[in-house]
Amino acid sequence: MISDESYRRVSSPELDRYKECVWFKDEAFLFKAGVYFIPENRIIKELDTIKFYEGKLQEILDGFDFDKVYEVMSTLNWTWTNIGVPCKDDMIAMVHSLYNGIRDRVLNHEYCYCSSGGFKLTFNPNEDELNLVFELESYSAYDD
Repeated sequence: MISDESYRRVSSPELDRYKECVWFKDEAFLFKAGVYFIPENRIIKELDTIKFYEGKLQEILDGFDFDKVYEVMSTLNWTWTNIGVPCKDDMIAMVHSLYNGIRDRVLNHEYCYCSSGGFKLTFNPNEDELNLVFELESYSAYDD
């Protein structure tokens, strides 16, 4: 058994969050005197994973051509509620919001996406890929 020093006390909201994580399902919590503790190495793993995907998000933000999107939106008079045509900072804030919407599923390595305002952020766990697109038009057809 791991020594008590390698565990960290967790609050109820944290405990619920960890129980939802796929990577934590096989791990045992330490329960002493009515308090739950979590293995410290699992917390480190989650922090490393968060930093990894936040690095991917930053790479996307650095490489994405928001100026081109602004030109298209201005030309089409494509506006967002209460702000008109969004500036680059508004667009970046939107991408952060989209990431926050899928973050837990990304950490659990589940396929997911979130979209709003023309932006779509997708995570493909098979390729370990985070992808941002700005869509003007799309159409899908499925077999019935």
